[in-house]
Amino acid sequence: SHAGTAASQTITGLTNATPYHVRVRAVDADGPGGWAITLGTPRRADPPRRADAPRRGRGRETPAPFEDVEAGSVHAADINALYAAGITVGCSARPLRYCPGLPVTRAQMASFLTRAFRLPLASAAPFEDVDAGSVHAADINALYAAGITVGCSARPLRYCPGLPVTRAQMASFLTRAFRLPLASAAPFEDVDAGSVHAADINALYAAGITVGCSVRPLKYCPDQPVTRAQMATFLTRALDRRR
Repeated sequence: SHAGTAASQTITGLTNATPYHVRVRAVDADGPGGWAITLGTPRRADPPRRADAPRRGRGRETPAPFEDVEAGSVHAADINALYAAGITVGCSARPLRYCPGLPVTRAQMASFLTRAFRLPLASAAPFEDVDAGSVHAADINALYAAGITVGCSARPLRYCPGLPVTRAQMASFLTRAFRLPLASAAPFEDVDAGSVHAADINALYAAGITVGCSVRPLKYCPDQPVTRAQMATFLTRALDRRR
């Protein structure tokens, strides 16, 4: 009993950003009484924004002020959409640039997808080639925990963060991330039916997220690296499909 006195109690073992319902029962000379209070643990602070870190929201509200993105580019609207959605802030802040012609690395791909899906943080993935101090490390870990990547090598387990993402690999990343359904074979003449990425390329084509790299003849160019401009288009189409 603490009648007439102040008392405190510490509760440990709580999870961040989780509400808890706590019931307090007080007993004094008039008998027992009680009341309930709902407590919420604090949300973790957002990490400092960096290149390709997201801002909240989604849409194509205004053209992005990237000085290296031509307004007439076939990818410009999609780059603007990623900027408006907070999925990218570019490759350079001063001056503000997007670097549309540069290939997307596997590390950057992890950041694009993790922030587009707002994947939760995860414990460190066992990739031996991912530096814990990298700005992309937490996103790579989140992608692994979500089952969107299994790395580039199994023994030893590696992610190959600095390598460019090929169009074939990009198909697998997006198919897993968006859980696209299986589809019949796409008519790309340069996609080997025995490729580990073939089913994912077919799914991407069936979903309308890709139309290939060439129309006549119809080709996908699976081994070509994906540029940052192309990734904006792939990701925007996939996000539009999910809405």
